[in-house]
This record gives sequence, C-alpha cells and structure tokens, in this order.
Amino acid sequence: FYGVTVANNFSNGGTNAPFFTTLALPGTFDTPVNVANGFPAGGALSVLKSPSLSGYYSPIDRRSPYSQKWNFNFEFSPGKSNVIDIGYVGQHALGFPLLNWFNAPQPGPGSIASRTPVPSVGLVLGYLPINDSTFNALEISFRQRLFHGLSAQSAFTYGHSYAYESGTDGNIITNPYNYRYDWGPADYDVRQRWVSALVYSLPAARQLPTA
Repeated sequence: FYGVTVANNFSNGGTNAPFFTTLALPGTFDTPVNVANGFPAGGALSVLKSPSLSGYYSPIDRRSPYSQKWNFNFEFSPGKSNVIDIGYVGQHALGFPLLNWFNAPQPGPGSIASRTPVPSVGLVLGYLPINDSTFNALEISFRQRLFHGLSAQSAFTYGHSYAYESGTDGNIITNPYNYRYDWGPADYDVRQRWVSALVYSLPAARQLPTA
C-alpha cells in the first residue's frame, strides 16, 4: 500500500530539490520591518552571510512511502454453532518522512559556534524518508452463532509496535547525530486488547407463554 508525502514536510510549490532556502526578516512591535526601507544595512548579501540563515534539504530521489502487510489464520469449529480463529498479523511501513536539523551544534564545552560544523550557516532542516515502523500481533477470536437467543463474539490481541515517531507531519528527530535514538515502542503501542460482545434476542410476543 503506497502513501503520499505530507505537504508540510516537503514543499511541492515549485522549489528545487535537493537544496532551497527562504529568507525571513522578522520584526517586533518596537522595531517593525518597514518595506519602504528595503533590506537592512549592508544589503541582501549581508543577510545571506548571516549565521541565522537557514535552509531546507530534500533528496532528489526520495521514494514514495509504502507499507507491507501479511497475515496467517487458522480456524476450527469446536461445535456446530461456534468457531475459533487464531492468527498472526504483521505490518512493515517504509519511507515515511521525518525531519532532522543539520548543522546542529554538537554537545560539549565551548561556544555554540565552535561546536557547529559550519559556523557561517545556521540550522538546515532536512527531509529524511526514514520513518519506518513495524507491527506484529497474535489474534484470537471466538464467535458463537445464535443459540437459544444468545450470540457472542470475543477477540483478544497481543501485539507490539515499534516506530521512530507516531506521526509524519512535522516530527523532528530528537538527536540529529543518532537517528536510532528515537526508535522504540510507538505511542499507539497497545500490548493487549480484549473486546467482547454479547447479544440476546428477546422472544417475540407470540412466543411468550399464555395463561
């Protein structure tokens, strides 16, 4: 099953991969940006040389995200009106996006500039199609057809899900120097789930005993 790339993680507005950047001139209430004044002193080149300049990276040959699913089930009937189903289900999602800060300062003593790989450039936000996930589960269900007005269904699932992040829209890797740091049980990981339902059909009026 193929997915689509989230627009917030990758701009489809005509920008050119693998690198493109945007220039922002922020202002405040005390020092607003006046368009009539043009660029700040030094012109546009001084802004482009500023360490606050940030970029965005996306691979040219990025693949479309997709997931693989498989299952195996075994059914048997202990009685004429009921059935037991025991099965295994698995899923592997590949190529979903994550964001990562490149050119981030490494932890350690000293100034931020001395720990930044390229001090003359600010942070670069990168699109990485590595947000993979896995899911494996054992499923057991029991179904009882209508018997003396009573029908039942009960299902138990024991599963485990691993992922980098629980979503794909705007999630940023915690440690830009160790992608596997975020790999672990997903937020939506529910190890055990048991759901049951009982339905009893009330007898019709003509079936009620009469005096």
